[in-house]
Amino acid sequence: MVNEFGCEQSIVLDFSIEICNSTREVLTQEGFGVFPNPTTGLATVRLSDLQSTAYDLAIVTSIGQVLNVRRVESYRSDYQAQIDLTQMPAGIYLIRLTSEEGVLTRRLIVE
Repeated sequence: MVNEFGCEQSIVLDFSIEICNSTREVLTQEGFGVFPNPTTGLATVRLSDLQSTAYDLAIVTSIGQVLNVRRVESYRSDYQAQIDLTQMPAGIYLIRLTSEEGVLTRRLIVE
């Protein structure tokens, strides 16, 4: 590279790239279920084969408003909870499971 005076300048770039590929998942796709779907307002969330971490289970509206968050501790290998959206308007809700390893989301349709 040449500067405005015609002198060559050397450029030194020093950087590192770290790539991390993890084989550990929050839990398997099959291990996170919401049923019945669609529903009239009552639904069950089932988590199975939980890994050794804690999870946050959130119910979120289609515009991003968080309606409820529950903490699910990892000492249980299976977890089941009922969701009551009977007082909420019909629409699409997101059931979001978050841990240190990532996020899984399921859509729940309330008719």
